[in-house]
Amino acid sequence: KAKEDQRATGMAEAEVSRWLGKSQAVIAQCVEGLVARQDREGLRVLSTALVALRDFPGDPRYRRLRFGSSARLRKALGDPSAVRLLQLVGFQQDGVGDLVLGTAGGRRAQTGPEALLPVIKAVQQACERLATQQVLSSEEKAALARVPPEPEEGAAGSTHVVVTLRLGGGEELTLRRRFDAADRLSDVMAFLSVHTSRNHRSASPAALRVSDHSQYPPQLLEEEDQSLTLQALGMWPSCRLVAEVVQPQPAQGAAEASSARKQNKKGRPYPSTSGTKPKPSELLSRHLRRFNKSDKTDRGRSHYAIKVR
Repeated sequence: KAKEDQRATGMAEAEVSRWLGKSQAVIAQCVEGLVARQDREGLRVLSTALVALRDFPGDPRYRRLRFGSSARLRKALGDPSAVRLLQLVGFQQDGVGDLVLGTAGGRRAQTGPEALLPVIKAVQQACERLATQQVLSSEEKAALARVPPEPEEGAAGSTHVVVTLRLGGGEELTLRRRFDAADRLSDVMAFLSVHTSRNHRSASPAALRVSDHSQYPPQLLEEEDQSLTLQALGMWPSCRLVAEVVQPQPAQGAAEASSARKQNKKGRPYPSTSGTKPKPSELLSRHLRRFNKSDKTDRGRSHYAIKVR
């Protein structure tokens, strides 16, 4: 009898393996169809029904879907791909239109954990993908709302902006768009944040280092430049920018910060100067630095490659 049980178990496992081999492509095709049609409700109902069937396989409440009498259920599972997934795990339509889990053609349906788990996994992954796309799309809409409308080609006062977006790992993306000369650098940064979030999820507008390569040497654009217009920054009638994604650096701990302090000749760290009165030279330097960037308010384009005789 033990040998017969082992033989029956082996035959059941072989049958499940054959079923999985034939059904993997069908499962992937059905799930991709639901994702392409953005059927979030159908995927959610499928996930709920299959998880309940996995947790309570003998409960008759989860072995029958009131497909014939529930208009809400018919609407949620109206896509043929959703019905096909239910049929793969053994659901069949009875005389009143409900989907019932039982036997099919005199042979027990594949409703064990080996058959349910691949379908549940594929459906749940599809739900997560759609949820991520929804979050990213809402962020993109908020960023696009801050971007001014693009001027028509050849419109007076427009500037052509070409941006090389370096995503890291040698991957680059070239973006082209027209802006008005009176638009600010912050508008360009909002435009860049949309494409950065699409191609590099961990990046944010604050994690971009943007430099102006329209002139030589290239000039790094600071945070205070975002309030200036493109014309004031010399980015008219065209400009070429390079935006690099900067990975955030981990915060330095207190122990590392204390060990990194400078030491005197005897190997002892210098006393901390935080909270002490600043030196007069430092105050004078702060005062003079205010005038170092005053030329940014209206700096013109300089063409170093052209020699005038």
